[in-house]
Amino acid sequence: MRFAIAGPVARDHIILPAGDRREKYGAVTYAATAMARLLEGTRDEVFCLSHVAPADYPAVAALLDHPNIDRSGLVA
Repeated sequence: MRFAIAGPVARDHIILPAGDRREKYGAVTYAATAMARLLEGTRDEVFCLSHVAPADYPAVAALLDHPNIDRSGLVA
């Protein structure tokens, strides 16, 4: 079975209570990686549909590097 997840890839800016700052990718990346983890051990896959800034593409593609994720819908 194939599941499609479409939407933006956000760059979240996180400020922790201690004042530390972190930057992480969110939105579609969270949903796609969570679904892929649930599908581990199966032949099912998540088809990720999103537009990504060219500068962010390598990092987002690496984050979505999972056997159950089809990144062909990820466009820079």
